[in-house]
Amino acid sequence: MRVIALEEHFVTPELAAYGESTASIAQPGAWRAASRRLADLTEERLPAMDAAGVDVAVLSLNSPGIQAEPDPAAAVNDFLAGVIARHPDRFAGFAALPLQDPAAAATPTAGRRRQRRAGSGRGAVRPGGGVSRQRPSA
Repeated sequence: MRVIALEEHFVTPELAAYGESTASIAQPGAWRAASRRLADLTEERLPAMDAAGVDVAVLSLNSPGIQAEPDPAAAVNDFLAGVIARHPDRFAGFAALPLQDPAAAATPTAGRRRQRRAGSGRGAVRPGGGVSRQRPSA
């Protein structure tokens, strides 16, 4: 039986600063460790997956994601696709959708293109509070 971990968070170097506000409410050592693990996709994560018996991790961009950016979805999805391409047997991913542009996010063609670019068959939508709801692509 394969063990698949869903919605395993990651962050790109370009978006890491958005999570730094958490540092003010977290213990400094805990925040540094969490930040390091979010940015690491292979060096620590793959051995940790092996130690935990996880075969595949489905990666998902950490909150707040891309909501504060004009449209970095393509860059984030390209980054994610590169990670998945280098380790296709270990990683899958949820495509980032540009929710700040509802028309673009809801466009089936754009959504499928983003999902393919991310090596993914799904997008993840987080309405407030970090709650995730995934639904199959159209």
